[in-house]
Amino acid sequence: MNIEQIKNKLTAENKKEQEAYGNGFLLSPAFNIDDKIKSIYNLFNIKLSNDYLELLNLSNGFSINGLNIYGISAYNDDYFIDSIIDINNEFWTEPTLRKYFSYGDESSTRLVFNIEQLRYEAVDSVTWEMIEYFPSFNELLSYIFEQCNIFD
Repeated sequence: MNIEQIKNKLTAENKKEQEAYGNGFLLSPAFNIDDKIKSIYNLFNIKLSNDYLELLNLSNGFSINGLNIYGISAYNDDYFIDSIIDINNEFWTEPTLRKYFSYGDESSTRLVFNIEQLRYEAVDSVTWEMIEYFPSFNELLSYIFEQCNIFD
């Protein structure tokens, strides 16, 4: 799926959640993020995925069926989603994890960018061993949707 197909899928699934439970999983879009993008570059020497930035226009992170995509800032209202800066600061306290920049997690998998290999990876959430790799964030996210049965 390309990023527009992913956004359409998320919007449709959010509508189903709203109809079934009275509220959905998508949050308000992120706004005024230029300073945070600069902070991320300064802290981690990484440019955020354009696909991830496009998702922020839809929702500032989200949590659905075990999948959490971190927001540009933390969400702590009726549930909690980490900010992408805070979670990566935490991971980077462990020197062996500094080759990864994490975009999200699923119960058994993390969605990361491998800074050394310059690719997006699904890694084991405990061992950080690579499960599969991809050239783009949207391909990684599509893989997680399918392999982890996020919408089934």
